[in-house]
Formats: sequence, C-alpha cells, structure tokens
Amino acid sequence: MSKIKKNRIIIFHFLPIELYPPIINFINYVSNSITSEEALEVVLFTTRPNSNLELVEFNNVKIVRFKAIDSNKFIFSRVFHYVYIYLTVLFNLVISKPKSIFYYESLSSLPIVIYRFFNSKFNLYIHYHELFTLKQLEKGRALHKLFSKLEVKYLYSNAIWISQTNSKRMEIFLQQHHLDFNPKQHKCLPNYPSKEWLANKEEKHLEDYEKRKDVTKLVHIGALSFNDMYLNEVLETFGNNDKFELHFYSHATNKEIINKLESFNNVSFMGSINYNAIPNLRLKYDIGLVLYKGNSLNFTYNAPNKIFEYLALDLDVWCSKKLITAFDYVIEDTYPKMLMVDYENLPTLNVNALLSREGLVYKSTPYYCEAVYKPLLNSMCTEIKA
Repeated sequence: MSKIKKNRIIIFHFLPIELYPPIINFINYVSNSITSEEALEVVLFTTRPNSNLELVEFNNVKIVRFKAIDSNKFIFSRVFHYVYIYLTVLFNLVISKPKSIFYYESLSSLPIVIYRFFNSKFNLYIHYHELFTLKQLEKGRALHKLFSKLEVKYLYSNAIWISQTNSKRMEIFLQQHHLDFNPKQHKCLPNYPSKEWLANKEEKHLEDYEKRKDVTKLVHIGALSFNDMYLNEVLETFGNNDKFELHFYSHATNKEIINKLESFNNVSFMGSINYNAIPNLRLKYDIGLVLYKGNSLNFTYNAPNKIFEYLALDLDVWCSKKLITAFDYVIEDTYPKMLMVDYENLPTLNVNALLSREGLVYKSTPYYCEAVYKPLLNSMCTEIKA
C-alpha cells in the first residue's frame, strides 16, 4: 500500500459522476491544476452507472467506484449496499484524516456527519446539483429527509463553502433552513463546460449554417420525460416536418419514450453519448433544445448545463420560457443565440425569425467552468496550507 500523503482531499459523490457533467468538469479542472510536485492527493468516491456509459478517468485524481445500487434487489440487499458504501467512505476518512472534504448532495453526507464526531479538524465543502424544498423533502424518501436534517444540525455551521448553481436557489436554500447569507461561505457554482471544448474548433459557423438551410437540425442531449419535458409538443410539431431533423442523445431506457421517438419520420434516437464525446457534435446541428416544463422550483430556478454546452458547440439554444433563471442568459444580438421559447404554443412560433442570423455577428460563448472552479480549488489549497 502506498504511503498516504499528508495533504489529502476526499470528494464523495454518491451518484455516478458519469451522469453529472458538472462534477466531471470540476474533477477535470482539479486534475489539470495539480502538479506532480505538490504534496496533494485527491481521492473521489462514487458509484458506477447502470448504463453503458464509458467510465471517466483523470490524471492526478484517484477514483474509487462502488457497484451501483440495484433498485430491483430486495430492500435488505439495498440497505446492506448503502451501509457498505457509507462505512467504506467513513473508514477511509478515519484512516487518512483528509485536510479537506467535499461532498455533493445530501445523499453523500452521512459519512461526513459521523466522521465529525471522531475528528472536527478538517475543511468542509458542500455543493448541491439540485434544489430540494422542505415540502419535497417531507414527501420524498425518508433517507433524504433524515440526511438533510443531519446536515443542518451538524455540518452547515462549520462548512467553509456551501454552493448552489445560482443565486435564486441559494436564496431559497438559506430561507428554508433559517440561515443568514454569508458571502464568504455561500457561493454560486454554475454548470459551465470546460474551455477544452474549444480545442481544434473549426471556424466555419456561417458557411456551414447556410449550406444546410433547407433542413434545420435540432438536437436534445440528456434525460427524457413526457411529464417533465415538452417532448410530445416538439415531436408533434417537428417530427414529421421534412424541413426539420431531430436527434435525441440519451441513456434513457424507457421503451415507451423510445418507441414514440422512433414513430416519427424525421426523428432519431441516438442512444447514450459519453460526456467527453459531446464536443464531436460541433457543426452537426443548428439548434440545441432545453425542454423542461418547470414542474418544480428546482426546474423553475434552473439554468441547465445543456444551455452552456450547446453554446460551446456554437448551436443556437431554444430554452423553455418556464425556466426563469435562464432568462439571465438570453442572447439575441449575436450568434449563437440563446432564446426563450414557448413550447406550449409551438405551432404559432415564428421559426424563420428564430433561425435568422441577418445582421448578426458571431461571438464565442463566455461561459466556461475554469473561471468558476478556480476560487473553489484555491480555497481548498489555501486552507490546506494554513
């Protein structure tokens, strides 16, 4: 067994990182920022995805993956699996005594809560991909509800960093837990892609767009749902219209959804795509779709990572106008554009006006994760050296 380095950061992301681009981007940034000369070791604990997605790996970051929780197993088996994962992470905390601990979401919090009773001398960082209101917690899983209460009681007051993806989510988070805003502790960490997506970028934006103006190509990347997304509306409006092609990239396995997609003439279900392969889609599409209905505050106050990933691919973005936070990122005077669309009234949409680039100049997206992750990593490294 190799000697444990003195300055260790442990990160716990219970759910598979392959399904969460922001954690992939952060770990990639950490990996690229650590030099071999630094006495720093970063270990990430996570679970394996129940899909055919390729497992991501990084230099300078050790990843420990547990077998995924199988929802088809008997409850005793699932509980044993949870206990095994939490105890393993706890054991590693006790043995290695990391200088900094960073966990994502309440589901990852239990080992840190228990470890604090053994040792409180560490720097704690917390981030939430999603916003869960107290009402949702009351109606949701008992495990999530319990862990959230433990976080409030034992962790929040001692955390150096607690972040949400935007300021409105942070406002709601603080209000429901009766916390006072502290700018040194409470941060926003938006979901931007890496600047590496610009590598080998071809500058053929307008010419390529003009070459295929007879057919407009739309793409959706990510989860699929009839209940939470305007999926039916998009299919009914564009699915059999020869002026459009729709491609859906998703790890979804719901046969009802996949069969519905494939029942339309101009729609293709492309299956899973590894996150690091998404930049290869540049110049293959015109429009990136963001279809959330805003059925909860988590969606309403959300600027999904797909907005910024589509922009990084030089795609125009058609984002559901139900996402209030996304209005902060509207782009109309340059291209690629980021437009808010009323998916409930697609037949009345002036598509030609949305597609037009007349009088517009190209402007590359300014949204990259390196700028927002730098303060987080700097904080970790500064506190370790203190």
